[in-house]
Parts: sequence; C-alpha cells; structure tokens
Amino acid sequence: MPKRLDRALRQIVAEVDAMPDPPAVLTTCTAVVADHLAAEDRRRARHDAAQAHRDAKAQQGGRMWSRRRQDPPELIEGRRAVAARAGGRCEAGASPDCTGRHEHTHHRRGRQCRGAHAPGMLLAVCRPCHDWIHAHPAAAREAGWMVSRLGGEA
Repeated sequence: MPKRLDRALRQIVAEVDAMPDPPAVLTTCTAVVADHLAAEDRRRARHDAAQAHRDAKAQQGGRMWSRRRQDPPELIEGRRAVAARAGGRCEAGASPDCTGRHEHTHHRRGRQCRGAHAPGMLLAVCRPCHDWIHAHPAAAREAGWMVSRLGGEA
C-alpha cells in the first residue's frame, strides 16, 4: 500500500476513534480499515523479517536455498539453441490440439542422463504436444521424440 494512503487511513481511523459519539456506519467502516491496516502491518513485518534473513545470509556468504530447481548452464544454452532452431514453432505437431508454438522444451532422453541437455536431445514443443508425448511413449519413441535411457535411439 502506498505510504501516503496508509498515513491518510491511519489518520482517519484515529480521528473517528477520538470522536465522542461517532455514527455507527463510520465506526463500522473504520473498524474494517483498521483490520486491513493491521493485516498490512503483519504482512510488512513478515516481509521485512524475511529480507533481513536474506541479507544476513548474503553477508555471511551463505547460499539461500530456494524450492525452485536451478537449471544447469548447459540446459540454458541448449534451450537457447533449440529456440533458435525452432523459430518459435512446435517441432512435434504430435497432438491434435497442437498450438504450433514453442512453449516448452522437451528432453528426448531423461534429464538425469549424460548429454540430455544437448540441443540434439531437446525438442521445442507446445504444451498439448508435450503432454501427448509423455502420454504415448511408444508412439513418441517411434517418431523419435523420446529416446531410450539405455543408449540407442530406440
């Protein structure tokens, strides 16, 4: 909430609270505003505490762990190469619902396999095609959209 609005609302609540006999409607409205301001104060305190924790960790040279997986640099490079190769288009066209747009990057071989992030092992696909490939692994292997984790192309 902008500081000026926050300040103005707090002033209004204080003035209504100082009134000897405020109208019921005004009392109800200021109660709602006061609840909102209290919730905003709690949110701001949580945010400030989290920021202070992050700052302290950074000063100690510690790494902040996030729940989100960090993609390795070779995958980022592979995605860029695939995006350039595909030109924004879905390379599979597997699903009847294909949008024709590059929305996801599919690993032909599992992510944990060596060389899985190489551009030749990645495919630019739309969401419906990505779902279709995983739902129909035999047909996807036959079309070359999936590769055996054991080695060969089949």
